[in-house]
Amino acid sequence: MKDYDALYPQYELERHKGYPTAAHMKLVWELGASPIHRRSFAPLKHMVLDEDGKILGEKKEEEKKTKSAGKGAGRRRKTKK
Repeated sequence: MKDYDALYPQYELERHKGYPTAAHMKLVWELGASPIHRRSFAPLKHMVLDEDGKILGEKKEEEKKTKSAGKGAGRRRKTKK
């Protein structure tokens, strides 16, 4: 995180160690997501972002459900014999 903090000091990454603390998320809401912020992890995966990482709002419930409905579909669990 030290290296990323040097690249993106405005996010205070070294202080928050990459965890979505309230202070860190406030900065992300204000500044948008940087290129290193993982959009596949909550809370960003529930957000609508523009191409520059600016948060435009939260995804609608239907979008959240549609994405999560596809997870695990068609997979079988291994059972012990």
